[in-house]
Amino acid sequence: MPTTRLYFDDAYAARFSGRVVSIEQRDGAAEVVLDRTLFYPEGGGQPADRGRLGAARVVDVQEERGEIRHRLDGPTPAVGEDVEGEVDFERRFDHMQQHSGQHLLSALFAARLGAETVSFHLGRSRSTIDLERASLSAEEIARIEDEAAEVVRAARPVTLTLHDDPTAVEGRRPPPDVEGPLRVVTIEGVDACPCGGTHVRTTADIGPVAVLGLERVKGGRTRVEFVCGGRARLDHRRRLETTRRLVRLLSVDEEELADAVERLSARARAAEKEVRALEAELLPTRVDALLTGAERHGGRALLVTRLADGNELRTMATALERRGDVAAWLVAAAGEKLAVVCVAPRGGGIDAAETLRALVSAHGGAGGGGPTLAQGGVPDPSAADALLAAGRESLAAGLSA
Repeated sequence: MPTTRLYFDDAYAARFSGRVVSIEQRDGAAEVVLDRTLFYPEGGGQPADRGRLGAARVVDVQEERGEIRHRLDGPTPAVGEDVEGEVDFERRFDHMQQHSGQHLLSALFAARLGAETVSFHLGRSRSTIDLERASLSAEEIARIEDEAAEVVRAARPVTLTLHDDPTAVEGRRPPPDVEGPLRVVTIEGVDACPCGGTHVRTTADIGPVAVLGLERVKGGRTRVEFVCGGRARLDHRRRLETTRRLVRLLSVDEEELADAVERLSARARAAEKEVRALEAELLPTRVDALLTGAERHGGRALLVTRLADGNELRTMATALERRGDVAAWLVAAAGEKLAVVCVAPRGGGIDAAETLRALVSAHGGAGGGGPTLAQGGVPDPSAADALLAAGRESLAAGLSA
């Protein structure tokens, strides 16, 4: 039978009692169905509640065919047993603030900018709204934030009503295709929207509303990242602490921080450009130094070595290929993988691409290139020694042929 949803009556309630109707074991855990519950199941962009049921932790809540299933970690009650449940209200209230804040923002985006909401996601630290609009300006976002703040200060009632006739509901969004009475969440004077989530009693409980960023997504839409209530306060504190640290590190006043960062960034770019120029100037000397100790096969040098990083590997490989009479097998760490380069002398009977593909494929890698220069990689950095040995053997054989 369908579970009675107590959170529809009072989303601020945290404790309740219910009778176990059924229990099913799934993937090593018990899923318990009660005759009634305060636990909100995942849905509508809102995550499921957490808490406890009896002596067990409720680790997930899902709805199936009108039944709300509580997935437990801990002792399982018996069918027919009356159990006490408690919702993690701090988590619940956070979700209420974000979800009600989303309704407020969506209503304002639609009414002021003609940007309808097409989806909503309530994340762990931030939430997002996808709008049917390609772009938004900073001025438009500021207007929406300011008006949202006015609605929050006004403490407008947020009411929940049931309607047997969905067509009779006047809201800015069409009612969804649902069975039974339609549940509508109304922010007085602002919005009326079909929704099955948990919400605050007045807009004052939403708390501060802040838009953190915008992202263009496919379909000509814009994704709005936002926080409300406690999340907005935490975000403010994190940003304030970052600002204070930068002020201390750069020894400037807060008003001068942006200019100081710009100056520092310009100096860093200039220094990086100078380093690249010096590296290019020293490259022939470094190549000569490496080739001094290289092996000789048939009058040609064979260089097999491990370099510091992927950037050095590519620069060195290009310089060695220009020599035209050098065979080289170079490896270097590239993140969590291993980058490999093969250089073959011109007209030397060695195909760099074929050699590289044959050797890296033995370690689950891939690569490609041309007859004199090829590059690739393998997923296991610990294969470096084995690859170095295999590369030396293959190139030495080719040069001696």
